[in-house]
Amino acid sequence: MDEVELICVLRGIRHHTMFARWWATEILRENPFVDISLGSPEAEGHIRRAINARRIMNGDIIGLEKDVHLPWMIWRPLRPSPNTLLSLAKICPSMKEQIGIACIFENYQREYDMIKPFPTDDLYGAAKHSTNKYYLLDLKERAEKEGFKIHSGGMTTDSMFPTQPDAEPTKDTLKSRLEELAVQRPLEEYYFYDDYQVIVNHTERHVWASKELLHKVEILGSGEWWGDALDLEMEPTPEEESIFGP
Repeated sequence: MDEVELICVLRGIRHHTMFARWWATEILRENPFVDISLGSPEAEGHIRRAINARRIMNGDIIGLEKDVHLPWMIWRPLRPSPNTLLSLAKICPSMKEQIGIACIFENYQREYDMIKPFPTDDLYGAAKHSTNKYYLLDLKERAEKEGFKIHSGGMTTDSMFPTQPDAEPTKDTLKSRLEELAVQRPLEEYYFYDDYQVIVNHTERHVWASKELLHKVEILGSGEWWGDALDLEMEPTPEEESIFGP
């Protein structure tokens, strides 16, 4: 895979969950279908960061390692949920700057206040483009207290801003099984997919979950779990309690 192909792959991973899921398996194969060693020596790192970015935007952060292949842009093309961003700040505190930027762009003021990212030029640049002036005033006030001089630069490229409108809303719900109504919704009027509107948000969350986690969702959550499922992963099932004890 050469440099041009790598750029296309990175774009595809960030924009398509199933493509990202395929690559997450591909880079672990002993005999991969695609030889990524022919291009940039950093190709695998780029791919892993793109995969993690898509996972974050899908609301799946289980297994994310602190300071390992952490992406910068986590707010485009999908909007991460506020619950995911709060949990991500606890797992990867080094990402508070980009988490804060995502909060500003999505106007998650409550989560922004809980995270309180240290003032930076990029945060300031994001705040300048927000209709909510709270962020700009907060950053100026805290920068002054911290003795940090904010420059006018940062986040000036249009491609860094979130996409509008929210064409593919994300979900905080993880379902143990994908039933028909979780994937498609019949409409009275004509729609693109043979009179169905295909809804991918439940599917995109589902494909990242392990079989063990989906089993816990089925048993402990009655088939549905709201949130990032980090706590659920640590919960023992009744079968595990009978073997290992509570």
